[in-house]
Amino acid sequence: MDDNKADLTLWNDAIAQERDDFINELIERGYRLTRDKSLGSSSDAKLEDGRVEIRVIDGFPYVQPTVRAIGDVPGTRHQSPNGDLCLYASRDRDNQPWRDADSLLARVDLWFEKNEQGWPDDPPALDIEAYLDLPIDTGYVMYDDLSTLSDDYIEIRADQRTLRVIGPGKVPKKSTKGILSGYVTDLGRTHHAATELARPDHERRRAGAHPVRHRT
Repeated sequence: MDDNKADLTLWNDAIAQERDDFINELIERGYRLTRDKSLGSSSDAKLEDGRVEIRVIDGFPYVQPTVRAIGDVPGTRHQSPNGDLCLYASRDRDNQPWRDADSLLARVDLWFEKNEQGWPDDPPALDIEAYLDLPIDTGYVMYDDLSTLSDDYIEIRADQRTLRVIGPGKVPKKSTKGILSGYVTDLGRTHHAATELARPDHERRRAGAHPVRHRT
């Protein structure tokens, strides 16, 4: 097994372990696991406690679990069109607070408390992203040192959910199966710092990254 495949295996195992630990923590707090089709680093699990349904979706822990009330709740703008509770504004997502089960459940409790009060002192969000159900790409890019490729085109090989930077490239004149082109540049420090994986160092999530299978 080459180094890239070994690193990818470690990364998949780390994601699966964190998801399983998270699910176990919810079970310990009274939630019932009603579905778990998770496989490897891909997450698809649902838990309920009679008040809310929590879905651990693909992309966890870099994508927050979705939370939906069971039964009717008073109408509020703090729900997405599909009924998911809007728990975090864009600025609250940088540190991924939902990775801690107690932190997520405290946020859910606060949502219901504020909703019952009619969201006092809470003007409508002026961030249009808060009102849109935008798709999230849960794939990832594998690369080595990009400094020698800065401000130039690169060649990228696509393999399922993985994009691998091959080296220098150019804009293709015709489509080539499995081969994509990209461009590398340094944007400096962005307003929202990019979320990086804990391991391995050369893997990064694309913009926008599972019981007895649950390990203890």
